[in-house]
Amino acid sequence: MLSQMKKHFTSLSDVVKRVKVTSGKKQVTAITSDKMVDIIDSWSRLLFL
Repeated sequence: MLSQMKKHFTSLSDVVKRVKVTSGKKQVTAITSDKMVDIIDSWSRLLFL
């Protein structure tokens, strides 16, 4: 049984802060807040046109 449950993301800022990728021996941020805003902007243009 898992002793620790993963917490759900609560906001887009939470996603930017918690999601990391391994690059060599370091972990770096997977996505910047600017890139997240660009993605949301493009989605909204597709959905509301």
